[in-house]
Amino acid sequence: MYYVAKTMEIAGAHSLHLSYESKCEKLHGHNWIITVYCKAKELNQDGMVCDFKHIKDKIHFIYADMTDVVSLTNAMKISQADEVYNLAAQSFVATSWEQPLATAQIDALGVTNMLEAIRIVKPEARFFQEIPQTEKTPFYPRSPYGVAKLYGHWITKNYRESYDMFACSGILFNHESERRGKEFVTRKITDAVARIKLGVQDH
Repeated sequence: MYYVAKTMEIAGAHSLHLSYESKCEKLHGHNWIITVYCKAKELNQDGMVCDFKHIKDKIHFIYADMTDVVSLTNAMKISQADEVYNLAAQSFVATSWEQPLATAQIDALGVTNMLEAIRIVKPEARFFQEIPQTEKTPFYPRSPYGVAKLYGHWITKNYRESYDMFACSGILFNHESERRGKEFVTRKITDAVARIKLGVQDH
């Protein structure tokens, strides 16, 4: 039996997890078919996301947008996913203050769109929603980003209990890697340290 694992990487998120060939090889060894949902602007002329060029023969790409339930529904119809992992987000706290509506559309309502697509097309599919918390973090968000992610958590719980779907939230925080974008503070720091060490910059 073949299982279909879906990893949704939208708005520049690009999965650090699946970009490592060893992880793709492990999934393939267990007969998983990996499909990445992405926005059209993230695809290059070859129809793939640049971060995945080295494993292009192991991943399929399907256009989808978290703000468009029709595109997500169509993507589910094409993939017939058995498991859906939503790692998509507008993940910058500062940006969420500058673009609170866009953040809500992607990080909050986008989760509802995805759940609806699953419910309509394949309600038996398993859904995983990322939440950037720890077990002891109080549910008291202090930014539009935090509020939107908390909505995603609660709507997942409500779909699970109302429609008897396999829908759960899990803690994935932080995603650290040398492949992480330099717009993130940890990569800014490590990049600067490396540049100073190599004499490329003074401080």
